[in-house]
Amino acid sequence: MQIAISTSGKSPTLARNIKELLNDALPKELAIYTEIMGAVRAKLMAADRGATSATVRKPSGVLKKKAGSAKRYRLYEEILASPMLAWIRLGEGKEIDKVLKKLLGAGYTLKALGIKITKR
Repeated sequence: MQIAISTSGKSPTLARNIKELLNDALPKELAIYTEIMGAVRAKLMAADRGATSATVRKPSGVLKKKAGSAKRYRLYEEILASPMLAWIRLGEGKEIDKVLKKLLGAGYTLKALGIKITKR
């Protein structure tokens, strides 16, 4: 995860200090959370591409694509509504896997996504 701060060139030192404050204030687990969400998104989008490439493109296909985007958005929101950040902090990979499998299916586990977290 990257956070960019700009003062439009007015005070690069101030921008750097604000960035350091934010970096110190944000939980370190956000980096792993970002990895999980990125891996989930990539896998869902690849699955959608595979499904649409096997069908004939028609005007109705545009609607199907939008419906797929809306469904993905709802899934992301459900994942974000879970206590995943706390589970990452505690190293509760099994809890994360339960939520991912419940919402997305058996192929969505930390191991399947190539992500490791450590138990504290």
